[in-house]
Amino acid sequence: MAYNILICDDEPITCKDIQEILSEYGSRERITLNIRSFSSGEALYEYLQSDKYADLVFLDIELPMKNGDEIGNLIRNELHRNDIQIIYISSAPSHALKLFNSRPFDFIVKPFSYDKITGVFERYLDIYGDKNECYEYQYNKTSYRIPLSSILYFSSDNKQIHVITKDRDFAHYGRIRDLHGKYERQGFWSVHNSFIINVKYADIIKDNEIIMCNGDIIPVSRKYKESLKQNLLRLNEVT
Repeated sequence: MAYNILICDDEPITCKDIQEILSEYGSRERITLNIRSFSSGEALYEYLQSDKYADLVFLDIELPMKNGDEIGNLIRNELHRNDIQIIYISSAPSHALKLFNSRPFDFIVKPFSYDKITGVFERYLDIYGDKNECYEYQYNKTSYRIPLSSILYFSSDNKQIHVITKDRDFAHYGRIRDLHGKYERQGFWSVHNSFIINVKYADIIKDNEIIMCNGDIIPVSRKYKESLKQNLLRLNEVT
């Protein structure tokens, strides 16, 4: 299992320190960490605009031009990247109360320690440890892996399965019936023989249709209306 981690701080030493701590931790725990650093919020935002996948972002608040708070809000409200967990970094603890709108995972005060960085990452693993599970398929003798957390829904068209993400439609030969129930624990609900949705990307859920965050309208068949109702009841109990 691999985790993609982004670090954004205009102080190179801070990026270096966090990267070295995480790299050492990953090596010790045998966890693959793909780490990339940015010296400005604009560079980070441009990277994420291209829909690059990321699990965790360490984001400094005191950045030149757009500060970390602004970048965090852009990530949430412009890119709609609710799948990314944001850990803010600052030398001023008073900033913490201003960050709730971007729903941060945590807040770290400089100077930070090895235990603080690894501790917050371990807490992330406790909560989102299976988040990086992937859907795997083969096409033209090549294997592909798509993180489940980036998939909006599955659909079928004749003998093809379509894997719909925010910016791509990955199609391959297969039977969608083999996927019904397979990823239910990860929040994928069957709503039609030809459609399986990732509920976290459903904006509006009606009796006969579901409107996804990208505007796609998914039909709900009579066969799945009762199971949809039960799933909604369980979801409401949790929330």
